[in-house]
Amino acid sequence: MEIDQFLKFETELCLFDDEISDIKYWHLIRKKIYDEIKRKKEDIDLAHRVSKNNSLISRGLKKIKQVPSVLTKSPVNLKEKDILVLNHHRRLKMGDYYECLYTDDLLTNLELTYYVIEDPMVDVHLKPAVTKNLKYTDVIHNKYVIRWMFHKLLNKKVISQVEREKIRNLVDKLNSFFDVDFENQYILTLVEKVIIKYRLFYTYYNNIIKKVNPKIIIEVVSYDFSRFVINNIAKKNGIPTIELQHGTMGKYHVAYNFAKEIKDISTFPDYIFLFGQFWKDQTRFPISDSKIKVVGWPFYEQKVNSYKNNKNERYRNKEVILFISQGHIGKHLSKIAVELSRKIDLKKYEMIYKLHPGEYARWREDYPWLVSSDMQIIDTNTYDMHYFFANADIQVGVSSTAVFEGIGYGLKTIVCKLPTHEYLEELFMNKLAYLVRDADELLQYIEAGLRPIFSDMNYFWNGKSIDNIKKNIKEIIDAKEKIQC
Repeated sequence: MEIDQFLKFETELCLFDDEISDIKYWHLIRKKIYDEIKRKKEDIDLAHRVSKNNSLISRGLKKIKQVPSVLTKSPVNLKEKDILVLNHHRRLKMGDYYECLYTDDLLTNLELTYYVIEDPMVDVHLKPAVTKNLKYTDVIHNKYVIRWMFHKLLNKKVISQVEREKIRNLVDKLNSFFDVDFENQYILTLVEKVIIKYRLFYTYYNNIIKKVNPKIIIEVVSYDFSRFVINNIAKKNGIPTIELQHGTMGKYHVAYNFAKEIKDISTFPDYIFLFGQFWKDQTRFPISDSKIKVVGWPFYEQKVNSYKNNKNERYRNKEVILFISQGHIGKHLSKIAVELSRKIDLKKYEMIYKLHPGEYARWREDYPWLVSSDMQIIDTNTYDMHYFFANADIQVGVSSTAVFEGIGYGLKTIVCKLPTHEYLEELFMNKLAYLVRDADELLQYIEAGLRPIFSDMNYFWNGKSIDNIKKNIKEIIDAKEKIQC
């Protein structure tokens, strides 16, 4: 499905202005709807599906184990701070501590006070965390689950009959326009959930924001539900919100692409801080150009300087092929990798299959063909991606931001033509990468000898990132304070 069709559909129906129960609901569900349409039409798996063994009992035990830390880090007795930070809960272990790759490096270099608010990741928080002034939001997430359970048990009506007819009409138009088969109950339940969740979250985060009274709010992953709510509250209170880029954007990521008529979405951040100019050129943000800042990524910049030209002895005598997996295409990509391993000369090549963290717990049950393969399967965070970039010669991926990171290490790059490969089309269209359909084409290119990539790395990864971010944050705070004066 072309994303332009989706943008046309939502614009023609004026969905961003539509309200149910006095809430503009469309932005809250649009990514879910878009992803589901793509899944129906293009056979795409879920990106971060949890293991089948993750039962309700297992999840309950995880929650119980978290109780002491959740209670001690609950956001109560808050004081005023300069910044409220909404970090990424998918931390990476660096030495003895788990770090947020997008906010921790920045916070250690800011001379401003702050709180960091962290949502649970599949019922847990990775500990010990290096982050100071850290607060957990499990309470509101658990409260929502309980509220939704009671809503279903009591069969309470959240949405009026008139609004139910509005949803039925939307379902009919979705099915007709995209030739899909959404059931009315699916969309109705989705909308009911976001209405209940939005009301609960609004009260909770409004209370936090009032107490902290931040000068700015910094967030990662603006399409996480809590961000929708916080962005709306912040706009009503004149508090600027800044999103730090955390992954692939580009013209095919629906969370960051909007028709040119769509502007000033109350649930979208005010500013976007990007890794490099490439992402600004490729993405249709619903904010003015002056609020899109190219700043770089401190963690990436630090890692490249640390790892580059530092290859492990184990990999010195072979050419290393690094596969970069993702949950939604892992089944297909892993089969291509296994087929290549059976055809290629493993005396000359070392093959590494790097799973996405969302696949760690379930790859043996979902990709059983990998278990007995001749590849090195990476299913832990013992080494970060930069270790593997530094030791690889060739990288193979589909749509991961990690492919762009590998380019910063000068890796020869191959893109597999699987669902979402279009996210990387600027690479293979501009001859910065090779596009292949299967293991045979992949083998052909590798054995023929790949040419190295020569490009302006700053186009993807701007340098002096800490200085850039600090400078832009100061300008935003100064502008806010000037208006208040």
